[in-house]
Amino acid sequence: MRRIYLLLALLLLTGCRANYNLVVNNDYIDENLDIIIPNSMVDDEILNSQISNPISVYMSGNDKYKMTKKTDSSNNYINYSFKHKVSNFGNSNFMKKCFSNALVFDSEDSILINTGSQFNCIELEDDGYMDEVSINITTGLRVIKNNADKVSNNTYTWVFNDENYMDKSIEIEMKKNDEETLSIVVFIVLMVVLGILSYLFYKFVKKKNDLSNQF
Repeated sequence: MRRIYLLLALLLLTGCRANYNLVVNNDYIDENLDIIIPNSMVDDEILNSQISNPISVYMSGNDKYKMTKKTDSSNNYINYSFKHKVSNFGNSNFMKKCFSNALVFDSEDSILINTGSQFNCIELEDDGYMDEVSINITTGLRVIKNNADKVSNNTYTWVFNDENYMDKSIEIEMKKNDEETLSIVVFIVLMVVLGILSYLFYKFVKKKNDLSNQF
């Protein structure tokens, strides 16, 4: 976990901002941390030394974040990603480090994420400091309740900064899709599509036969 703290501290000292993106469905949560670092704000050797070793996803176990880095003439683009089972996500290093009392509840009918009232990744050890962190949760599930700062289509966004991080939380509850209902809907749609195609094929054959009979 300390590797995450050191990496964040390094990045935050540059004055960078981070986007933390989650995509939630019935069974899995796709986690992505995207960071853009201007080349002028960090030494390549220092940056590469911090990202050279894989970072553990959980405090125990062998799972590691997938890391990709791209560089152009202006910036370094770093991404950390992992696909969690919903029931495991509350134990991820990010959740444990940045939220003291995070709860991820996975029931038969719904998914609840509640982080508690303090965000710990604005002020970090080693004098690290983050100007702003945007956390985005995107889901196709029906959202029962939320306290997001902004909602755009299916994306719910919370923005943490030095003015609110001491008493701001994330709360969102999502109703799981009924797999049986989904199967019925898919079956009905397929039958309608097949019916339309069959009708169009019948009209095409009939028209062709009518033209043949005219001669």
